[in-house]
Amino acid sequence: MSATQRREMGFWAVFALVVNLQLGSAMFLLPRSLSAYGLWGALSWIISGFGALSLSHIFSALSHHHPMEGGPHVYIDQAFGKRWGFYAGWTYWVVAWISSIPLILLGTKALESIMGDFGLYGRLMFQVGLLWALMSLNIRGAKLFSLGEIIFSILKISPLVIIPFLGLRHFNMETLTQPVEMSAFSALGAASLMTFWGFVGLEAGTTVSDCVKNPKKTIPRALFWGTLLVAILYLMNTISIFGIVPRSILCASENAYAALFHHTWGNGWDKAIQVLVCTMCFGSLNSWILSSGQVALTAANSGLFPPFFNQINGKNSPVMGVKITTLCLALSCASVSLLACYSQSFSQQIDTFVNLSLSGLILLYVVVLWALLTFIRKNLISWSPLLIISVMTSAVFCLWTITSTHWSMLLGAILIPISGYIVARLFRWSVF
Repeated sequence: MSATQRREMGFWAVFALVVNLQLGSAMFLLPRSLSAYGLWGALSWIISGFGALSLSHIFSALSHHHPMEGGPHVYIDQAFGKRWGFYAGWTYWVVAWISSIPLILLGTKALESIMGDFGLYGRLMFQVGLLWALMSLNIRGAKLFSLGEIIFSILKISPLVIIPFLGLRHFNMETLTQPVEMSAFSALGAASLMTFWGFVGLEAGTTVSDCVKNPKKTIPRALFWGTLLVAILYLMNTISIFGIVPRSILCASENAYAALFHHTWGNGWDKAIQVLVCTMCFGSLNSWILSSGQVALTAANSGLFPPFFNQINGKNSPVMGVKITTLCLALSCASVSLLACYSQSFSQQIDTFVNLSLSGLILLYVVVLWALLTFIRKNLISWSPLLIISVMTSAVFCLWTITSTHWSMLLGAILIPISGYIVARLFRWSVF
């Protein structure tokens, strides 16, 4: 099937994908941790947002250079060869479904808050059923998927625009500016590392290049405006929460919006808040499943993954990549649920997967920057003032993040491509 036959996603569909991938569980979980840094914790979204926009411009430049297929692994393959491309593709594919696990866990917990405890086996059955439903949606074609992405994005954006305005009459500048016992520089530095988690997935819009109409123009625009909107929504909502909810209450709350609603409008909003959590998490999960399937498809088309990954059904969907990703997710969730009976708390589980995903992606971003510089050296991409600023900002931000990340998470991230080498050798994939 030709590439033009698959190009069914317009600007709004790609824009919705970029937004859905980034707007997930971070908005509910981070304000509690950021509250320790006061106003600087809220303003840290500006720094991490600037870093995210710089990275989005890097990926825009790369996608413009290679519009037919996209994703970090494609650019690294072109710059450094098949083996580097394989390691990048494997890492990105694994990180894509690892980063989906917190979405499933948090969304399931929110639903249990509404419907009651499912129990271990009921929880597993629900998660498998959810993944099967989202898998079915993603293999029914780009048109249906695009419609689903747009609907999910509207459902996620609308409350994040409305809630800050509804809370304006309760806003108190003294609550927002309550001092903290640390310098602004230290507070912004520590908080910005945390808030960058909210932008994980900004690059995934390039993975659907072969489904996009006029990708040279559509993808850069969707990456920039989608990431900018996400940064604005994060900043607006965090400032609203910090200016309404006293820090002592926010620090003791597991869900920032629950604290906001209880403090502002009283009790009785629990179910509405949990519905919002479900919408955020399951909407992002839907986007990650398609992105993971596309990663496997483009990797197979480039000869990095086995040929069976490049199967496309009659609806032009990466059916095998989506199915295998869904299977991996289901097995991972089952393992996490069983291990949770004996080990980590819920919050520790979330933190582990989030930090591992972020560490893997940051290392991948560094190699992508290296690939961009290689293309520039070969005169395949030209310097521009904006690209110079983006490269410098992205490099500083990535290196700063790496030096501030715990060594155990970096080790875990390094083990991901090593596991790919073991699998490829074991099954004798042609890339080796």
